[in-house]
Amino acid sequence: MKRITALIGTRSKKSNTQYLCELIVSVMNEHEHESDYEVEYIRPGDLDIKPCQGCSLCFRTGECPQKDDIDMLKEKLLSADYIILGSPVYAASVTSDMKLWIDRLSVWLHIMPLIGKRGAIVSTASGNNENSVIDYLERMALSFGIQLDYKYNVYVDAGSDVLLRNEDAVKKEIRTLLRKERTVSETQENLFRYYNRRFSKMIEIGKKYPSLMTGESKLWEEQGYNKYDTINEVIAKLPKGEQQ
Repeated sequence: MKRITALIGTRSKKSNTQYLCELIVSVMNEHEHESDYEVEYIRPGDLDIKPCQGCSLCFRTGECPQKDDIDMLKEKLLSADYIILGSPVYAASVTSDMKLWIDRLSVWLHIMPLIGKRGAIVSTASGNNENSVIDYLERMALSFGIQLDYKYNVYVDAGSDVLLRNEDAVKKEIRTLLRKERTVSETQENLFRYYNRRFSKMIEIGKKYPSLMTGESKLWEEQGYNKYDTINEVIAKLPKGEQQ
C-alpha cells in the first residue's frame, strides 16, 4: 500500500486546509486499483518540535542538537510515497507552525533528500494573498527534492468560481491537475546542479582535509548524489519501489 503524508500547517482537525487535503486523497484513491492510499495527516499539535535556535550545527555537522520529534518528522517524510504540503493564509503568509517545521528542516533545503518523491502543495484563503503561500511552499518543496504534480489554492469565501464548499467542482479540478504530464522542472534541475557542483568540490577537499568536511557535504555524499549530473539520473537509479 502506498503512503501519503500530508503536512498541514494548522492545528484544527476541521480546518479548511485539512478538508481540502481529504478531498485530494479521495480523488487519488479513485485511481488506485489495488488498494487505497494509506494517509497520515500531520498537524502542529501532533509532534513536539521546538523552534530553530540558529546555531547552524545542522549545516556544519548534519545533525540538530535539540532533542524533540524532528527526526520522527523526517522519517515520516522519507517513508512517504506522496507528500502534500498545505497551509492556510495567515497574515499574508504560511502559518507560524508551517514556517517552524521548514526552519527545522532547513538543512534539507540544501541536500534535497526527497528526490524521487512526488507531491503537491495547496493552500486555502479567504480571498487574497494565496500566492504568497503557494510561491513559498513551491520553493521549499522543490528545494527538498519533491517533484510537484501541481500547486492549488481554493478560496473559502470569495475570489473564485470554485469555492471550497463546492466539493464536486474542487474534485473535478484536482482530477484535471492529476492528469497532466509530469517532468522534473528546469528550476529544480538547476538547483540540483548548483548544489552538486558545490558539494562535490567540498567532498573532494574533505578527502584531503577531513576537518573541512561539512555536514551538508557528508549528507550529499551519503545520498550518492555526487555520482550523478541530473535529478533524472538519480531517479532512474532509485529502486523501483522508490520511484514515484
